Amino acid sequence: LVGEKGSVSFTTINLPRIALRHRHDENLEGFYEELKETLELAKSEILERFEYQCGKHNYNFPCLISEGVWKFGEMVKESDRLRKVWKHGVLQVNFVGLWETIWLLLEKKEQEVEAQQEAMKILKLMRNILDRYSEENNLNFTLCALDFDDVGTYFYEMDEVIYGKIKSYQSGCYANSFHISSKMNLENRMAIEGAFHALCNGGHVFLLNGVSKPKLLSILKRMIELGIGYTHYQI
Repeated sequence: LVGEKGSVSFTTINLPRIALRHRHDENLEGFYEELKETLELAKSEILERFEYQCGKHNYNFPCLISEGVWKFGEMVKESDRLRKVWKHGVLQVNFVGLWETIWLLLEKKEQEVEAQQEAMKILKLMRNILDRYSEENNLNFTLCALDFDDVGTYFYEMDEVIYGKIKSYQSGCYANSFHISSKMNLENRMAIEGAFHALCNGGHVFLLNGVSKPKLLSILKRMIELGIGYTHYQI
């Protein structure tokens, strides 16, 4: 995201839910077909919401539009609809539970090469489809690895009601996006997660905790080498 633009609308895909439906399949074709169908549904939902937002006027968002927060907002007349402004914003598709999905499908954990390859395949498919949506609609569909923590909890609890107790890494929630929820040394975690940052053009973050300040600069340099674009540092 850059100045004078922002997120117009978003939706979140529950990847483990799709995996739960196909965990006993002989191959992964059913999973990938349903993932494509889910992305189509997400696109329809976002576009419907986008059209509703575009029907609003300058006076509905006086701070965002009149004060120049959004690009070209100063050119909008009082009676104009806002498509000419919102079309520059981002339409985000978020996701939760990538590694839980891999475990349900392959019974492989994130340390294993096969797990990392399948995870990359899933996100590349999602990114390619969203890029196609952008071209077809002349809008900015993006794949986003940012979300609120309670989304993973909400989806997990809902799935547990439907499918019963879920054999997963941890009880009570799915991890956000591609974040690794199991304990792993920092170098390996940076290397694995960093590979996915470039695919998530709608936003991405690496969670860095418990690192002493003297080590911080060298770690940040290593993050740059591994393609990590943004980090949240908590002392």
